[in-house]
Formats: sequence, C-alpha cells, structure tokens
Amino acid sequence: MKKLLAVGLVMGLGMAANLGCEEKKAPTTPATPASGDSKPAADKAATSATKASEATKAADTAKEVSKTAADAAKGAADAAKTAFADTKAKTVAEWQKATDSLKKDIDTLSTKAGTATADQKPVMDAAVKGLRDQYDAAVKKLGDAKSAAESDWKKVSDDAMAQVKSLTDAVKSAMDKFGK
Repeated sequence: MKKLLAVGLVMGLGMAANLGCEEKKAPTTPATPASGDSKPAADKAATSATKASEATKAADTAKEVSKTAADAAKGAADAAKTAFADTKAKTVAEWQKATDSLKKDIDTLSTKAGTATADQKPVMDAAVKGLRDQYDAAVKKLGDAKSAAESDWKKVSDDAMAQVKSLTDAVKSAMDKFGK
C-alpha cells in the first residue's frame, strides 16, 4: 500500500511539473460537423441510450432476483416454523396419550388400594400418592412442552420425555407389584 502511494505521489508530481512546462497554445474550438456528419454523433447517442437502457434492465433484474431470494428465504423460514409446530404438536399428543393411559392405571391401582387388606392398604396408598405426584409433574412438563418456543424445545422436550418415561416405569413397577 505504501509503495502504491509513493508511486502515485511521484506520478502526480511528474504530471504537475509537466503541466507547467507545456507551451501555451491558443485555444481551439471544436470543428462543427457539417450537416451530413451528424450520423456519428447520433450513433454515439443511440449507443449511450441503449447502454443506459440495458443498465436499467440489469438493475431491475437484480432487484427481482433479490426479491425472489428474499421471498424464498421467507418461504423456507415459514415452512420450517410450520414443520416445527407440526412435529411439536404430534410429539406432545403422543405424550399426552401415554399419560392419559397411565392415569387410568393409577386410578385402577387407587381402586385396588381401597379394597386392599389392612396391612397392604398403607403401602398401596403411599404408592398411589407417589404415582399421582409423578403424574402431576408429567402433566406440568407436558404443558411446558406445549408452550415451548423453538429455541427452548430441546431442553423442555427432553425434560418432558424423561418425566413421562419415569412415570411409565413407576406405574409399570407398581402394577407388577400390586397386580392389575
């Protein structure tokens, strides 16, 4: 960059020195074309007009391409949002179906605890209470998942899935222990 500036400075000084050394000549007036010589000037004007028109068309085309690209990007973003919303809705619906089924199993265990023997009743009641608490936690996690933004989905869905799995395992264990 410094070399370029130095070369430019040297050239500029040389040109300035040459300007002062030129002979003074009388100003000349450009020759006026004869009436038949106006064709080259008209051709130049037409060429300039054509080039200006082509430049305008190119600018318009660039604007259209830019608008098309922006529209495509917006369309892709909208499609991604829709795909996320659809996937989220399906996933949450599956978890909701699973928790609804588990709720029925918990209710079955609760009914069974009501008819249990005196020594089994406190154990079953405690197990059912623990399952209901886990169920309530799973329902809360599902609510969080339903309202989660895309940026939070990974963490929220992992938490909800873990809670539903934990509830599923606990209900299965209780059903195995106390019978269906």
